[in-house]
Amino acid sequence: MSAQPKLTRFNQNVLSKYQVYNSIFMTLPFDTITKTGALLPLFYETCNKGFTAGENPTTIVNSFFKKYQARRSDKSQINLLFRFIQVFVRLLSGQEASLIVSHEVEEAIAEVQHLNVKE
Repeated sequence: MSAQPKLTRFNQNVLSKYQVYNSIFMTLPFDTITKTGALLPLFYETCNKGFTAGENPTTIVNSFFKKYQARRSDKSQINLLFRFIQVFVRLLSGQEASLIVSHEVEEAIAEVQHLNVKE
């Protein structure tokens, strides 16, 4: 039995798990999770709806925090917005190609990391 190329093994062992987890976690209601990756799609959706409705940026951001993160302090809200900006910059500058939204995916990567040996 011949060894499969690294890319094929990666796609079978990591990428497919990532796609499953990503599709699951991107559609869950994240009202109590404080992870940047989980909140970013909700923030994007809030911004999209707000701009479409003609709302100003302050109103949009305030409605996001009221709906999804009502218990955050002002400082915590600013920190989260800063992390959103960091993600945008990394994605737009090409430093990151995608955003992992779940530590379960990172665990799946760790499970198959030993397969990444030189051939």
